Amino acid sequence: MRAREFIINLEEGDVVKFIPRKSSHEKYSDAFSKQHNDEHRYGVGHIPCDYCGEVNCDYDCDGSQADGDLEEGLKQNAAAALVGLGLMSAPNLTTDVVPEIPSHPQVAPPARALTKVETLIKDTAKKAGIKGHELAQLLAHTAHETGDFVAMEERGGNKYLMHKYWNNIPLRTRLGNKNPNDAIKYKGRGYIQLTGRGNYAKMGEILGIDLINHPKLAAEPDIAARIAVQYFKNRVEPSSPDYTNTPAVTKKINPHDKPAATQDRDTKYQQYKNLLGLL
Repeated sequence: MRAREFIINLEEGDVVKFIPRKSSHEKYSDAFSKQHNDEHRYGVGHIPCDYCGEVNCDYDCDGSQADGDLEEGLKQNAAAALVGLGLMSAPNLTTDVVPEIPSHPQVAPPARALTKVETLIKDTAKKAGIKGHELAQLLAHTAHETGDFVAMEERGGNKYLMHKYWNNIPLRTRLGNKNPNDAIKYKGRGYIQLTGRGNYAKMGEILGIDLINHPKLAAEPDIAARIAVQYFKNRVEPSSPDYTNTPAVTKKINPHDKPAATQDRDTKYQQYKNLLGLL
């Protein structure tokens, strides 16, 4: 009921105290008044006027209303208008609590857990003292060399292997192949793709495994993990590269790596950084 519609019957001696009506500016924020006017000006429809309670009131309604009915509704409606205009973030005016903002950015949680193969390599590496960014690089390079741990033996027929590891004399010499069959027998195997008779012999001696007579053992998961870790320690660690620099690490594994391949290695390194919780 509007205040001006009240009829006050006074008896002699009665004392009536009138509370001055507050102006619209005092009762409502500019944002709330704008929302009220826009709702009625543009025909938002059938929304009762928050000032007077009428559905089809004049949009210039002065908002006069009994003071006792106004206070709580004012708080709620003004809050709703301010939220709609992006001036407030909390819909509850009964408290002034502001959500606490973390002072430091938090590290994103790993996208997934390590697979069984990745865990095997990680555990084998940690026993040998490989950790941190070096471990992330080891996982990245083994994943690259095997196509995400799918190819445990080098692909290609005998003709391809002969051309690559026997007909190429400089490479044949570097790999220690002594006869044509060595190109096929000692092809790339395992997580690091151990290749060549000379490398099979050397790694077998270090690990105490007869890889010359049993080269296929190099593709067995547990042995392949040991070979990969030992290869890293023999080939990469002595140069003490910056393990956050993938091209520098790659040069110790494949100095003739193509740019696209090096990029794949680095992409995998970034992924393993996250999986291992490294900054």
